[in-house]
Amino acid sequence: MNSGRVADVTSKGLLAVFLIAAATTHAESGFRITISATNSAGVVIQWTAQSPIPAGGLQLFPQYRLERSEDLATWEALSAELPSSTGQVFRIIDQAQPAAKSFYRVRSAIEQPFGDLNGAQLAGGDLTGANFYGAKLFAANLSQAVLNHANLSGADLRFTDLTLADLSGADLFGVEAFSAILDDANLQSADASFADFGSANLFNADLSNADLRFSVLVGADLRFASFSQTKLDANTLIADKWRLVWDLVNNGVTGRVLTNADLSFATMQNVNFNGTDLSGADLTETDISGSDLRNANLSRANLRWVDFRRTQVNTNTLIDPKSLLTWQILNQGETNRNLAAASLNEVSLIEADLRGSILTNANLSRSILASANFGNANLRSANLVQAFLFQAILTNANLTGAILRIADLTQADLRGSLTNGADFSGATFNQTIMPDGSVRSN
Repeated sequence: MNSGRVADVTSKGLLAVFLIAAATTHAESGFRITISATNSAGVVIQWTAQSPIPAGGLQLFPQYRLERSEDLATWEALSAELPSSTGQVFRIIDQAQPAAKSFYRVRSAIEQPFGDLNGAQLAGGDLTGANFYGAKLFAANLSQAVLNHANLSGADLRFTDLTLADLSGADLFGVEAFSAILDDANLQSADASFADFGSANLFNADLSNADLRFSVLVGADLRFASFSQTKLDANTLIADKWRLVWDLVNNGVTGRVLTNADLSFATMQNVNFNGTDLSGADLTETDISGSDLRNANLSRANLRWVDFRRTQVNTNTLIDPKSLLTWQILNQGETNRNLAAASLNEVSLIEADLRGSILTNANLSRSILASANFGNANLRSANLVQAFLFQAILTNANLTGAILRIADLTQADLRGSLTNGADFSGATFNQTIMPDGSVRSN
């Protein structure tokens, strides 16, 4: 039997779509819809109301509407908007003679315009397309909530926790979000014009294609925020540093004087820095992956933890030896390197392929080594103090006498590695696979 799903880009989130021939199907929020035939050739559609908020949070219940289609393009409403409550069972009979292929879907909508939801626990809820127009959500918990295409226009989001929330395409026009927490949130294509994000946390937030015209971002934490195709204007109140980052990402660097510029902790992927003078600039931990650094002057620049993946350099690029070596490891694709006693401290080697390499006595302290592959590498007596080894592969590596004090080994794989005399004091073990195959967490 055939069944299917379709996307719904209206303000009401699609829950399910299916052929009348299908026995059952599951809605996206997890509830079950059943279909059965009546004696008179009609169709019975039945489901039980369910809150999109996980257990333990404030239970909001949607309005439902049953619809039918013969072509998945034109939909006919078979019910009015149906308010719901805990455990309420809906049973609708469609007596119309169905076409050869008929589809049904149940659409839902959370309707809370001007709702009093201060301090509400809504974390992890699927609130796609929800209507929170003008709602009071002061200090509410919406972390990891799905709010794509939701209407939050004019809502009070001050001190609200929206960590990891999906706000893509959301209407945030005129929201009050002073000191809101939006770390790692997705605001792609959101309309956040005339909004107040003063002192908000937008660490690693995706602001690509968002509209921030006439908005306030004074004092906001915008480290690692993505500004690709973000709309700012002269009325956007934002720190000069972040306006410069936005300008470089979207309008290029032609004619720019960037000597001693503060470009630290920024996301600046795929920027054309060809021929640019960046001498003395601070690029600490900046992601410039995919950027063109040919003919650029990076002398005296602070390049600690810069992400050089997929960047281009040439013989005219002025860059310090350690950063050049980092670039070579990341971009030249060689394994079995001889890096004995190499100085690679405070660099970013994310996803580096160092299989079989000789790193005896190498200094990798305080380096970002997430997802790097050290399989069969010789790290005897290497300095890995405070190294970030999240999901690093260290299978069959020689770590004899290595110093891993205060290193982060979360989800790292050490199977078969030699660790005689290694110093792991203060190291973080979280779902770490140990040399004997056991899993350790502390």
